[in-house]
Amino acid sequence: MTQTSSSNYRQASCALAFLLILVLGAALRITAARTTVVDTPIRADAKGYVAYAYNWNNYGVFSRQTTWIPSEAPTRVVPDALQQPGYPAFLRLFLRGLPDDSFVHSVMFGQACLGIATVVLSFVLARMVLGSMAALLVMLLVALSPHLIVMENYLLCETLYTFLLVIFMVAGTATIRQNENSKKLMLSGVTGLILGLACLVRPPLMQFAPLVFILTLVISNLRIYRTQALCGLLGFVLILAPWIIRNLIEFGQIGDPSLLVNTLIHGSYPNMQYNGDPNTLGYAYRFDPHIAEISKNVSVALAAIGRKFLQDPIAYANWYLIGKIAYFFKWQIVGGYTDVFTYPVLHSPYFGNVAFLVTHALMLGLHWPLVIASLFGAITAWTRQANMVVSGWRLKTIRWFSMILGIVLLGNMIGAPYSRYSIPFRPLLYILATFALLLVVNWVQILRREGLRA
Repeated sequence: MTQTSSSNYRQASCALAFLLILVLGAALRITAARTTVVDTPIRADAKGYVAYAYNWNNYGVFSRQTTWIPSEAPTRVVPDALQQPGYPAFLRLFLRGLPDDSFVHSVMFGQACLGIATVVLSFVLARMVLGSMAALLVMLLVALSPHLIVMENYLLCETLYTFLLVIFMVAGTATIRQNENSKKLMLSGVTGLILGLACLVRPPLMQFAPLVFILTLVISNLRIYRTQALCGLLGFVLILAPWIIRNLIEFGQIGDPSLLVNTLIHGSYPNMQYNGDPNTLGYAYRFDPHIAEISKNVSVALAAIGRKFLQDPIAYANWYLIGKIAYFFKWQIVGGYTDVFTYPVLHSPYFGNVAFLVTHALMLGLHWPLVIASLFGAITAWTRQANMVVSGWRLKTIRWFSMILGIVLLGNMIGAPYSRYSIPFRPLLYILATFALLLVVNWVQILRREGLRA
């Protein structure tokens, strides 16, 4: 077989594998959207998101109050800033009148389409950095992930956030790869814009653009990137500016300070339990008789956490440095219904469909190996050995990915490590885990060659 025909064969095989994985991922998502029945889908956080969308549509007010149910309707619709406006804006695309069953089903199918797009974009992203074969593995993992599939059936922001995160990483990778300065600056601005959109859905990476810009000013080796970082920061601020200005005009502050207080306090209970009681898992703060007292403001919350550290420094150091990371990546949704489900479901293909049961079992078995491999990959990306797998702009990109993961982990080590919040970062984890796998394979090959020479 000639080199050309061999190359054509590999390309055809890759294209076929891509199509098969895409069909599988799409089939799983469409089947889940068509057959899943959520018990009271508009509840808790989902109810808040729907309320924002409904009040925005009908009253022009961004408010979490329930106004479409007569028994719960307030006398006046009061604006707030308890949640970001990105996901309610997405829900408005599907809301025509009351939030009824047809609205719920249309959102589920819309999110299934976003999930399918995320599968494709994950391949595009991984192929840019690791090559086609590695990208197929990443694509397969994203396609099969039960967490990503199930989350598409809830009126929660994780599916939209995952989609925007992957687009953000694609744009960032294209920026790093670009050599022409003017195009690089333009792509930096676009990357900042997309990050801003993602942060309007969920805020875990809110500090990322400012932090990167500060690093380019402080670290001498990074100063050549300061103009690009500034363009990214400007794009980021441009998207967030209307939301920030609205809050300053409405409330005299950038956002609701109770959000920071709550995340600090909610994450301060070891194993997310009150006094070690498993019945309080995920909602320890509800059982704390002092919750009102310690949640007055940020300084009071920090003082309360400090007292906990002084009472048992070893236990709390272990919780903040190790335990929170383990809980963040936990397979079961902490405080959720069961397994990968956040809210109770009356029917799901994961309860009896063979294809869903098999893929669930596969991903469950791979879960912790993939998590550990991704952390290993994020660390080894900064070593000399990383050059065995990637180099040049690809190595810079992998290190950029590890920075993103590091910021996310740091935020959850400070705040509340609910495992649901880790779901949007699955594509990133799978890329870093695949990088780690390639690195180990290269190490083994080098050791074998050295052994044969000896």
